[in-house]
Amino acid sequence: MTKVKKYDLVLKTRKYRSSTLCSVYLKPRVITEKRFAPVDVNGYRMRMDKETGEVECYQKGIVELGRAASVRRSRIIMHKILDMNDFDWFVTLTFNKKRVERENPEEVYGAYKKYIDLLKKDCPRVRYITVPERHEDDCYHFHMLIGGATIKQLGLVDSGKVCCHWARKNGICSRDYFEATKDRFKLEE
Repeated sequence: MTKVKKYDLVLKTRKYRSSTLCSVYLKPRVITEKRFAPVDVNGYRMRMDKETGEVECYQKGIVELGRAASVRRSRIIMHKILDMNDFDWFVTLTFNKKRVERENPEEVYGAYKKYIDLLKKDCPRVRYITVPERHEDDCYHFHMLIGGATIKQLGLVDSGKVCCHWARKNGICSRDYFEATKDRFKLEE
């Protein structure tokens, strides 16, 4: 059995008076043997001590720490990718209720994948990063940063909605309402 080596992507920046030097390299990750292994017991995820063979429930704190560490790692990687690329568009990709069952993750991902495949075919130099999100009403949509494509190549339709902090419903309002009320409020970034 061969051991697979894992690597981390590292971005190192050095700032000088007139320029900034960026280095990107792969750093080998130190792999340590874990004491516990996850096991499935009657459909519940438990953990087993490898030394004693004892099976126990995950403690709430351990689960929360693992989730927080995962989110922290994801944010670090996301910031590194964002620092290394230039994007032109911020897009919220939602799907028509009549064409896609938006509560079904497989169907939504299939529609998203079809859009990305068509986009790559029309614009081979496109760069993008996507973050999926689930609404409170169980519908899925995607937030995307896209670079290297024109609005015509993207094939997007303006929803006419604008984000602003004073809007009554979830910070989203119509463009007409935004234009009529923007002088009364201080705009925030």
